[in-house]
Amino acid sequence: MAHRAMRRAVAFAPCPVGESTALGCAGNLFHLGWGPPPRRPKTGKAGGGGEDIGKNQSEAQAFLMKICDAPKRRRPEFTEAQYKRHFEIGRRYNIETSRLHNREAWELQLKIDLKGAAMAALPAEQQAFASEVLDFFPLDFRHPTTTPPVQGFDASRFMSDESEAK
Repeated sequence: MAHRAMRRAVAFAPCPVGESTALGCAGNLFHLGWGPPPRRPKTGKAGGGGEDIGKNQSEAQAFLMKICDAPKRRRPEFTEAQYKRHFEIGRRYNIETSRLHNREAWELQLKIDLKGAAMAALPAEQQAFASEVLDFFPLDFRHPTTTPPVQGFDASRFMSDESEAK
């Protein structure tokens, strides 16, 4: 009975690929030294104790047990030319994403430098006023944006009834 409760408790726990047992993912816990090895269900009908393991499980748990007990997927075999092509694709992707990141970081730093130069060019009495934060960040923003909020903009005016239902 304790084994069945343990099995239900870990029914949704991930199972290392290729290490599942006939008892599913719960059998792996015992291989880690967390208790005695699980009892195997009796396959014969003699004795009346051959209760099916999946009999009392819900469909979702049975589905997850099938996933845990699935055979290990094999890595596809590629030719040497395909490996070289995949490597080149990954290399180009890394180069281009690094360039994009560097360009965006450079533009942001340029804006910061230009703002600092503009602040330094102001007279002393205007520098104190210009450096004050007069408005706080709007708390209703859910997504970061690269543009400031538009005063008086109401997105609900432009939504259709279908998009509001979602």
